[in-house]
Amino acid sequence: MSGHVRRVGGVICGALLLSACTKPPPPAPDPNAAFKLECRHEGQQLIYILDPKTRTVTMANAAMQPKGTYTASSYEYYIRFKGTNQMATNEARVNRYDGWMTREFGKPPFLTDDIFAKPGNALQTWQCKRSEAKPIL
Repeated sequence: MSGHVRRVGGVICGALLLSACTKPPPPAPDPNAAFKLECRHEGQQLIYILDPKTRTVTMANAAMQPKGTYTASSYEYYIRFKGTNQMATNEARVNRYDGWMTREFGKPPFLTDDIFAKPGNALQTWQCKRSEAKPIL
C-alpha cells in the first residue's frame, strides 16, 4: 500500500511542478502608457510624468505642474521646459540605462557639455528611476 501512495504522491508533485512551468508570463507593459521618472539631487526630488502618446512631460511635484516636451531615443530621454515666472528655462538629458540625468537652466543652447554649463547657466546631475505613473496616495 505504501508503494502505491508514494507513486501517486510523486505524480501529484510532478504535475504541480509542470503546472508552475507552464504559467503564462505577466503581460508586457503598455509602451503607450504614461510613466514616472523619480529623480533625486542633494536631498531634492523631482517627479516627471512622461506621456508617450503626446510626447509631453509634467513636473508633477512643482508649483502649477509645468508642462514640457520630450523626445526619446534608444539610450536617452531629452526633456525641455520653457521658462515661466516660477521656473527658468531648462533642458535635461536622462540616460535610460544608468538613470543619470544632466539638467541645465538658463539660456540656450543647452547641454553642449555634461561637465561645464554655459556661462550664466547652472548644471545639475540627478539620479532617476522609472516606475508606473500612479499616485502613491
